[in-house]
Amino acid sequence: MGYPARPWPRPVIFNGEGSMKSRPGQTVRRGVTLVELMVVMSSAVVVLSMSTVLIHRIMHVQSKSQDFFRAERSAIRLRAQFRRDVHAATSASIEVPDENPRLTLTLFDDQTILYEHTDGKVSRLLLSGGKVKAREEFKFSAASEWMVVERTDPNRVMISLESQAPERAARN
Repeated sequence: MGYPARPWPRPVIFNGEGSMKSRPGQTVRRGVTLVELMVVMSSAVVVLSMSTVLIHRIMHVQSKSQDFFRAERSAIRLRAQFRRDVHAATSASIEVPDENPRLTLTLFDDQTILYEHTDGKVSRLLLSGGKVKAREEFKFSAASEWMVVERTDPNRVMISLESQAPERAARN
């Protein structure tokens, strides 16, 4: 009498001590060797560490691009508001206290608009009778430089705002 022909499981012989022995030419695997386990764990560590570095770089680039687009939106808003204010103004004056130029625009109805640059942001204040009626801030990088220029031929007032990349600002 022999074993029936079937593809699974392989026939195993029990010896008298309760341990299993396979027939000659057949092997039985009962587990994973320590070397195999170490190879799998070390390859998992390599993959995880590379993905961690990649995720860090992606997050850094995403943060930089958000800052860039936030500054671009502020510049677009500032440009549109400044253009409206200059066209509505009757006169303009530039003050330069403490190396930080301020632009004051006088409107028809006894209102003034004050533009000033401090700590990486341009502030626009609408003053009526000496009291602040409205305040708006346009945020840029801390390394941004602000310049106000008044030209007489033709009559015009210009704001120049130059912002450096954070890496360049750190080197200077």
